[in-house]
This record gives sequence, structure tokens and C-alpha cells, in this order.
Amino acid sequence: MLRRGQKFTMAGHTFKVAYVNASRAHCVAREPRLVTVKGRTFTAHRRIEIDISTQSGLAVLADLERSRCS
Repeated sequence: MLRRGQKFTMAGHTFKVAYVNASRAHCVAREPRLVTVKGRTFTAHRRIEIDISTQSGLAVLADLERSRCS
């Protein structure tokens, strides 16, 4: 069972479990991006959010990620 604070990699993004309830685990990845607006450049973070089953096997996700990268 997933727990709050766990981290895993999927599709090249590192997700962190934000919260877990009876039916899902809400996971968030933050991806830094340089943004320029009216000549001013700063770093913004794109948030990628997914909801997965609390019973998801992180070992399976890790195996899939390794096979995808090789």
C-alpha cells in the first residue's frame, strides 16, 4: 500500500505521494522550467498530478521504467 511521502519515477518524472485516501493515492511531480515574460526570466514549476490505486506496486512501476529506458 502506498504511503504519503513515498517517491517513485514514472515516464521520466519523479512523483511524490501527496495524500492517500481509501480509493486513491494523489501523486505530484514538479518540473522546473525557465519562463520569460516581458524580458524578465525566472524559474516556474510545472505540476503534473496523477491519481493511482493505493495498491499500485512501485516495484512494477520501477521495472517498467527501467525497461523503457534501456
